[in-house]
Amino acid sequence: MSLNYSLLVRILNCNISFFHCLRFQDILLWRNINKTTRNAADLHINSMLDLSTALRFWFTPLETLLTRGFMQQNGMLLSGPFALNFVRGKSTDDILTLHFYVVDHLHERFHNFLTLIGYELIGRSLPVVEEPEITCAHDYLRNERCVQVIRCPISPLITILGFKHSVMMNFVTSQSVYVLFARGSLRDYKTLVLRDHDSRLSVALSPHHNAEYLSDNILMDGEHPMSTFSTGLRKVGDGQTFVWKLHPPLPCSSPSFIEGNAFLVRSAAFGSWKPHIAYAVIQSRFLKWSYTYPPTSAFSAIRTMFSDTGAAEELYLELEKNDIRLLEWLHSHLFAII
Repeated sequence: MSLNYSLLVRILNCNISFFHCLRFQDILLWRNINKTTRNAADLHINSMLDLSTALRFWFTPLETLLTRGFMQQNGMLLSGPFALNFVRGKSTDDILTLHFYVVDHLHERFHNFLTLIGYELIGRSLPVVEEPEITCAHDYLRNERCVQVIRCPISPLITILGFKHSVMMNFVTSQSVYVLFARGSLRDYKTLVLRDHDSRLSVALSPHHNAEYLSDNILMDGEHPMSTFSTGLRKVGDGQTFVWKLHPPLPCSSPSFIEGNAFLVRSAAFGSWKPHIAYAVIQSRFLKWSYTYPPTSAFSAIRTMFSDTGAAEELYLELEKNDIRLLEWLHSHLFAII
């Protein structure tokens, strides 16, 4: 059946909320029809990417901006089920835990921030077996919502790319949302299967066992006599990656070192015995560049807007010395009026 183009234009121009009736993967299909549908779909997607609203159960709007400042300074990444629901425009109300990934020697600064705003450290998890991509995970609780900070010895990106399940192939940086595998990550109504020997999942995703998040099992050579595989090299931010900017943007952001990292993709060929798990296996040791965190000389500016007074103030967070002093000042002077 052919699509009436004039009708399509009228639908999109009169009511962008039309996209609220579609599943996210259907919105992606609409993007590919023509330039009009692409622009309308992108407008709808951008309207969803308000991190302050999505994180309202964990952080106030000001705390969300400060968290993004830490993400920018420390190279922290936010991933897991929250990122999956966030990029799809689904409700995050039923998600109880955020998963932040931070390089090992910078976790203490985020720890100080969380405790300063009222989070209580309630536990420390170790991988079930020795796992080179994760040191440990710290759990923080406030108002029945948990923040899990997963410490990575080398790089948050290496750890995330090391997961073998596509639920982890969505992540949030200080400025953008990345979806590396839209086909696999955005499929509906699949059960997350935890593999006992993958200790990273027991640390980061155990609360979501049996939740409706997609899991693609690891492909193994010779697992089936009719299996065929193809391999290829991809880069974060390439043409197969969906990248959307967060709103509002941070005004003076440092360059991102996310894009350009190369990783090996191993997939089952279409028409083989398991065609639905294409692009499931990521082998992070093939990274071309190791993403850790921005240069130590970098500054980030966070503009906070106070709706009651109309006043605006820029707050500069310097890596080594200003952040805790600034947060203490914010806690004593500003939090009470927001």
